[in-house]
Amino acid sequence: MKKAVVKIQGVTPYSPSRHYSAEVPKLKDETADEYDARTWRTHAHVNSKKNIIIPGIAFQWAVKEMAKRRGDRIPGKGQKTFTKAFESIDVIGDIDTGINVDKVECESFMANADGIRGSGKRVLRRFPIVRAWAGALTFLIMNDLVTEDRFRETINDAGLLIGVGRRRPEKAGPFGRFAILSVDWHDRVEVTMESLGLG
Repeated sequence: MKKAVVKIQGVTPYSPSRHYSAEVPKLKDETADEYDARTWRTHAHVNSKKNIIIPGIAFQWAVKEMAKRRGDRIPGKGQKTFTKAFESIDVIGDIDTGINVDKVECESFMANADGIRGSGKRVLRRFPIVRAWAGALTFLIMNDLVTEDRFRETINDAGLLIGVGRRRPEKAGPFGRFAILSVDWHDRVEVTMESLGLG
């Protein structure tokens, strides 16, 4: 197994959109707008310190989606691409933004009530927004076809063209873009709790 410790720097703001309506019910006689105004911070994922985190799996999905979109063919394998090889990637950890959920900035904007552009009624919506963020994640690579160079190219493209969070580039939005500051690559690692920083 291979391991890559990747330092990441956000280059545009991050905004989460976690669904929470099933776990946070409306109060009696509370309107939809009042509910949104009371609960908008709950869109964020938080850790035990109540800091907003960006789940590592969001970066895992970004890398896998980028591999699929690139469609690079495996040399000597005809039409086969690296998409399946990148399915073997896993991520350990999350990025702690350092922003307490109780102090996070709010982005308010008019949105379509049913989420479909141009469908009719527009309503005020609120979401947390983190202006600056950075951190490190550990990627586990279980397919030998994924080399260091190919991983670097793919994760760099993912940061520019896929992104993470709400209104990311993948969804034609401006948020959640990131740059790769460094990749500490290990070709062969023994997978233990300690080697993954979990022991």
